[in-house]
Amino acid sequence: MSESTLVARGDAPFDLFVYNPSASAAWAFIVLFAIAGAFHFIYLIYLRAWFFIPLVLGCVGEAFGYYGRTLAHNNQRAVGPYILQLMLILASPPFLAATIYMTLGRVIRTLDAEQHAVMRTKWTSKLYILVDVACFVMQIFGSAMQGSGDAAGAAQGMHIVLGGLVFQLVVFILFIIMAATFHLRTNREPTRISSRPGVEVLWRRSMWVLELYYWS
Repeated sequence: MSESTLVARGDAPFDLFVYNPSASAAWAFIVLFAIAGAFHFIYLIYLRAWFFIPLVLGCVGEAFGYYGRTLAHNNQRAVGPYILQLMLILASPPFLAATIYMTLGRVIRTLDAEQHAVMRTKWTSKLYILVDVACFVMQIFGSAMQGSGDAAGAAQGMHIVLGGLVFQLVVFILFIIMAATFHLRTNREPTRISSRPGVEVLWRRSMWVLELYYWS
């Protein structure tokens, strides 16, 4: 089949995937992200926790990204499903991370523990979200190049995506260090609010959830 015919059909002249995407695994992730997104949407409405909106958007993006993988099953040359899954699966985690960054700032302010933070909370969320946006742009740009149908452009796009992922990984590690440092300092020197019986359990649980999310 000629290259022009493949392009007209929306197919690349080469395999975009080096493997056949699993439809069953993709559907499993669709269900998981859909449930998580619906659960958090209900709670953000009930609690008016609007800073969880990025997390819900991230879950929606991941679900649609894995839907793209179901469309790519047994059709590794289809450009549309490839771009859909690549852009959404890579671009959605920064939305999930943005909520985590904002959550840490709110925990610090709620406990009146600014003195234990590595960085002032007014800058923490802004800085990390700015970095998230930079990673998002890099991954979208690289993903678009990978789906261009040109082998050289796809290779260059892959390097851009990998650069964005490495940058994001470094940011994740720095955030874990900041969160763990705050956790340890507040354990050693509790504030008046953090030492209250009911609050003590809640803030410790919140910190473990934040750290578990990043290690996962």
